[in-house]
Amino acid sequence: MIQGESFREAASEARAALKRYPRSVRLQLLLAKAEMGLGRFDEAVKALEPAVQAGWGGVELNGTLGLAHFRLGQFEQATAFLEKAEAAGAVSTEFRKKLGYARYYLRDGRGAMVVLCRLAFCR
Repeated sequence: MIQGESFREAASEARAALKRYPRSVRLQLLLAKAEMGLGRFDEAVKALEPAVQAGWGGVELNGTLGLAHFRLGQFEQATAFLEKAEAAGAVSTEFRKKLGYARYYLRDGRGAMVVLCRLAFCR
């Protein structure tokens, strides 16, 4: 419960700061991560839409969007954003795992595909 309260506080503070600085990608990322901490992945995606529309990119933005889409079960969008994050620079093991799983779900493969995903992306 304490952790949930921290995410609520972070989300409300990020929203208040975004009213003063609406173009801040850093604040949009903070809001999105707070929303993800609360389990509101659709709100996280909405929080990052202005940054995407403005043409911002990078590992953190694309990775966060990829993870949010993954948790929503939107594997095509998850794969697209996670691949952009991977191409933009070093990504964490968590990103690679989610990218591998998203690719697997999209292909709906069996047997060997599971092994390939685990070997290639889930180290």
